[in-house]
Amino acid sequence: MGMTIWWFARTEPGKLKRVPATRMDAFFEGQGAATDVVDGYLYCVEAVVTFASRVAEDVPHVEFVREPVDERGFLARDWRRDLLEEREEWLRAREGAVKGAPVVLHAAARMKRNRYRWKPTKADLAALREEVTRAAGWKVPIWPEERGARR
Repeated sequence: MGMTIWWFARTEPGKLKRVPATRMDAFFEGQGAATDVVDGYLYCVEAVVTFASRVAEDVPHVEFVREPVDERGFLARDWRRDLLEEREEWLRAREGAVKGAPVVLHAAARMKRNRYRWKPTKADLAALREEVTRAAGWKVPIWPEERGARR
């Protein structure tokens, strides 16, 4: 069983397009600019997808996040710095857990991240369903009520 992240950019309400993971990695690393910027933000959907035998099996987690960008379309510097600090804190906590130390993650980073979430419309959710189905080649369970019948 494997896992990956599928990224989608919201081009307008009710319209999503798939964005390659390499492009999102470049964006987060400050090496690439976003093209679908709306009001100074890249509205994106992060879908964690699990695989079995190279076939998409489930989408256990979906997050709707708006990433602040500068006038050139690059991830805003202060936000990028915060993301790097959050990643380092998480890595330190994971390293401590391996050594048997208690894991402590400060809530401030999570609260700051929550500030950049966006609430999808019904049209956005329908577009996500369509794009995930297109990418997987079949109707992969995304929402809890879809999983209930299968599990």
